Amino acid sequence: MSGSAIFSVEIELAWGYHDLQRPNKYAALSKDRDRETKALKRLLALCDRFEIPITFDVVGHLFLDNCSGAHDPRCPTGWFNADPGTDVDLDPLFYAPDLIDMIEAAEIKHEICTHTFSHVLGEEFTTAQLDADLEKAQELHRKKFNKPAESIVPPRHQRMDPKVLKRNGIKVVRQATGEMPENKLALLWWYFSQNHPVTEPVTEDGLITTYTSVTQSMTAPHVAQGQKTIHPVLRSIPFRVRKYIHRRYIEDALERAVVENKHAHFWTHLHDMANEAQLDIVDQLITVASRWRDNEGLQINRMCDLETRV
Repeated sequence: MSGSAIFSVEIELAWGYHDLQRPNKYAALSKDRDRETKALKRLLALCDRFEIPITFDVVGHLFLDNCSGAHDPRCPTGWFNADPGTDVDLDPLFYAPDLIDMIEAAEIKHEICTHTFSHVLGEEFTTAQLDADLEKAQELHRKKFNKPAESIVPPRHQRMDPKVLKRNGIKVVRQATGEMPENKLALLWWYFSQNHPVTEPVTEDGLITTYTSVTQSMTAPHVAQGQKTIHPVLRSIPFRVRKYIHRRYIEDALERAVVENKHAHFWTHLHDMANEAQLDIVDQLITVASRWRDNEGLQINRMCDLETRV
């Protein structure tokens, strides 16, 4: 069995932050979603050029072009308070059916899996609440694609009850492995010295788990994420140096995957790559991965392909 890699991109937009109680919680996003839309167009064109499939894990509410703002009452009180109850023209950070159509229209057959309906938190919601949210997400998938999603990326890497996942048709789940240092100085060093996890997917009770890094790895953590700025210390390091460090990080993981016949799973958010520097990083990643595929036999899979691989 040859080594393999997966690239998964979370499309959550405002839903990734809607429950946070802090000012400027949407700071990483462009207000009109213009930059995220352009970033997706560029990524899809790049994938068409190099024939690289991506797993896009999409929050189900983004399938909607409008809503009233009123949703399942079983969710915790206030969970949907941020939902504007409008439409895609007025609030494109909460509705994005056009992005899903763009992915579906690409030349390469990408996977659109679920990131739950409303970015629910697996370790903080009851089983009934998780069940209701996933049922709604799968209802939208069936309506759009005539079949449910086979894969899921749990929001914020929180664990979800396997029974609930399987009951809702899920076969593959992505989880993070490893921990980030809490000390800022240690975190700075960790950004430049960490190794990407390379491991085989694990099957337990009929559910396949693919493991990824605890921080975004398709984009670089030492480069601005979306519309946010980065710490002046990181900004003082020339971009070409930070870009080279991330390339070595990617190359090392792909080499270990091929040599050890294992699996590397890289991920990021769509909004993380919505600036020129990160798009340059992603361009480098896709180019490098295509060379490992063409020259070294690396398999590039989607999450839904893992059932066959395993």
